[in-house]
Amino acid sequence: MMWVFVFFVLLDTRQPLLITLAIVVALIAHAMMYGPQAAFITEQFPIRVRFAGSSMAYTLAGLVGGGIAPAIFATLLREFKTPFSIALYAAGALTITGIVLWFSRETAHVSHFSSKD
Repeated sequence: MMWVFVFFVLLDTRQPLLITLAIVVALIAHAMMYGPQAAFITEQFPIRVRFAGSSMAYTLAGLVGGGIAPAIFATLLREFKTPFSIALYAAGALTITGIVLWFSRETAHVSHFSSKD
């Protein structure tokens, strides 16, 4: 979450090396989250609906995040004339993500082979 503020400051410099640094660090953070994300999403669903549930959750999240967020970013930049507003929006979204993760169920010790799934 802290990097998002640094990220936009670096982008705003318009210096190719600093922009590259911003993107590389962001991609490293993204990769660290993306790896466990697939396992986390799939384990939230019972076995009988795991593939459909995780596929639908992943697709709908992509539609919402990938479809609506850029329009919100453009609106924020147009209205406030600063990338800081976009960083605040991203930080808010990450805060919501953190809260949801905090309350998500842990399934490491749950038997997924029950016929009652």
